[in-house]
Amino acid sequence: MYFLGVESGGTKTTAILVDAQKGIPVRSMVFPPGNIAVIGKEKTSELIDEILSALDVKSKLHKIAWSTFALAGAGREEENRNAREIIKANGIERFSLMTDAEILNYAIFADEPGILLASGTGSICVFKDSENKYRRKGGWGYLLGDEGSGFDIGKKAIQAAIAEAESGKQSSELTRNLFRFYKIDKPAELITLVYATENPQNKIASCAKLVSELAEAAEPNAVAIIDSAVDALLLLADKAIVESGFPAPYKIALAGSALTESSIVNKKFREQARRKGIPFEYLQQEIHAAAAAVLFSIRTSGQAVHNELKDRLKQVTFEGRG
Repeated sequence: MYFLGVESGGTKTTAILVDAQKGIPVRSMVFPPGNIAVIGKEKTSELIDEILSALDVKSKLHKIAWSTFALAGAGREEENRNAREIIKANGIERFSLMTDAEILNYAIFADEPGILLASGTGSICVFKDSENKYRRKGGWGYLLGDEGSGFDIGKKAIQAAIAEAESGKQSSELTRNLFRFYKIDKPAELITLVYATENPQNKIASCAKLVSELAEAAEPNAVAIIDSAVDALLLLADKAIVESGFPAPYKIALAGSALTESSIVNKKFREQARRKGIPFEYLQQEIHAAAAAVLFSIRTSGQAVHNELKDRLKQVTFEGRG
């Protein structure tokens, strides 16, 4: 018998198959991204079929004791329903369906109360309520929300460059670096850059690291943008604190490319939290989200999770297909 864990986000999908009897990972692989709200039903079905084929379990699906699929975009009712139909249509009968943010929360906190604050291309805050159900704040996508995200940071930098051009002001250091980053010469080229690209959210978010580096060097426009992002992320965390009813100190994990431990956004978030007197206890992710999905499968099936398997899953590496 086997246990399967799949985690699919906006940049890649990872999957791990574990031999239930031997307690060892059989295969771990990486695939293309799979946000169901972005790629749609047909592409999601093709992705799941590709995963099952690559893991060599299509002919022995009956041997999978339990699967956990953690799919970006599956938190909304329609996409959740579609995802369940797709998984069943691919022959999987016993499975749990979560979002990628929920499984990341589980990877860090397991069944303990804790707040996951993630800021990458998008942003979201995930926690469990008093009934042990996952709740979220934010996560509305780049058109409707994602405050404090890499996209938000990049958008504000581009808007600042446009505002300078509109007012006739001399280009700031931020704008000059932004133009070099995108290899453009004039503000008007930003229109083509943003609107003619296939994935505008990724294109815009790609300059967030540059903005962060300039903020580290005290470029005033970049500092203002990063401070705004930090304020937005603190507001998300504060909403989670209020709604969750967690006792202080509040366990929190900062995740995503914009909140890496060495990033200025992470540093300023911690500084602002201290200044405001918010007693956070910071936790780090120790196990990959796909590995956590395997552990969730084992737990849901009623089996015991052995420490030896946990240790092996912490060391898991992925064969590349994404």
